[in-house]
Amino acid sequence: MRDLLKRCGGSGRLLAAAARGAGEVTADFTAYQLMRAIGDICAGAEMTDPNYDPRLTIRLLLDGCRT
Repeated sequence: MRDLLKRCGGSGRLLAAAARGAGEVTADFTAYQLMRAIGDICAGAEMTDPNYDPRLTIRLLLDGCRT
């Protein structure tokens, strides 16, 4: 996990900065925090809980970044 975060950190920072510059996100977060949050959500995707939808959860997370 650390290697992936390390490799993607630079591009994640560029994407977050571009999204902020375009007014797409207003919440204060780092690229690392966003990648960890999405990874943590996806970790539960293999559960057999029919009430858990990781795509919806990620959509809610990203919508929250816009407020």
